[in-house]
Amino acid sequence: MIGIVIATIREAAPLLARAGIMADESPATLRSTSREPAVPLCYDLRPAHAMALCVSGMGPDRARAGVDLLLKKYAVTSVVNVGVAGALSEKRSVAGIYRVSRACLWPSAETVYACANDRWKKLPPVVLATVDEPVFDPVRRKEIARHADIVDMEGAAIAQRCQARGVPLYAIKGVTDRAGENDREQLLRNLDKVSAVLAESVWKELKGL
Repeated sequence: MIGIVIATIREAAPLLARAGIMADESPATLRSTSREPAVPLCYDLRPAHAMALCVSGMGPDRARAGVDLLLKKYAVTSVVNVGVAGALSEKRSVAGIYRVSRACLWPSAETVYACANDRWKKLPPVVLATVDEPVFDPVRRKEIARHADIVDMEGAAIAQRCQARGVPLYAIKGVTDRAGENDREQLLRNLDKVSAVLAESVWKELKGL
């Protein structure tokens, strides 16, 4: 069984729609990424699909808790992290969809967690850094960019937990912004569109896992 971890309902809604399930709240009513449900929130997609989706909430600790819940409640055999990220490299385009090959929990850049690479092979691979608060500071962004292509707040924490539990992880990320000083509004403007493209990119492959 596949476990899917997504940070927010707003990111999860297009993927849930692909599975024929309406999220508890419409994405149109969520005005920022900071508004969250009581988390973690699980959707059991069986019997039509051998999947369970967890809306974990934002940040490394909640992401780890989401993985733990999927493992305990559904005994998942693989985990897929789907979500948005900021680009740190000019080579990574806004609205681009990428497959994470490895990830680090910033600032521990020397400890790297590998992701499974036998699916989504057509997507360009990237290195992900995971932080505990958003990156909109140019000095901090420049330092993290020395070690990673994109940045989020969940992926490496999920990779860390999956590695510890011996469960393969796939991480697919869509870029909403460039994690720059004035990019918070760009993130919010692009969030729904990028989440929809992510859902389209991952759904067929998910059903084959």
